[in-house]
Amino acid sequence: MNGEPTRRDWMKVGQKYYENRQPELERAIRSLKWIVLDYDNPPSLPMSQGLGLKHAIAELRLPKVDMIAWNGGYFEFPDGPGFPHAMDSKGYGTILGIQAHCKDCDVRVYLLNHGDGITPLACDVWEKSAEVQAFEKDPVPA
Repeated sequence: MNGEPTRRDWMKVGQKYYENRQPELERAIRSLKWIVLDYDNPPSLPMSQGLGLKHAIAELRLPKVDMIAWNGGYFEFPDGPGFPHAMDSKGYGTILGIQAHCKDCDVRVYLLNHGDGITPLACDVWEKSAEVQAFEKDPVPA
């Protein structure tokens, strides 16, 4: 995936978390540190983030996942349960990321881990041209 994505899609299911706060979320997304997955030597992740990423990959049926990001900053949101240290009714979560390669596009999915669940927030999409799709299907034409 080179350059800027073709588009960023905001997921309706996560709208209550990002509504009127896209610039703040975009800063958190830019701060993510991506980790290349080595399936022979998987990374050691905190349980909540690791299980959340694993569940999101399965639930969203993301193929060919090759990178993850779990070290995003905290993202404050209203009406959440908050973690035990929160002294108010606000919730706090971390931003997670998954990079996957589909047949006709490459994607980066951004999620909010809010302690008792994971919610998709946005997805960057890099569309593949017909030539790239044909090459990936058959890299050495006859």
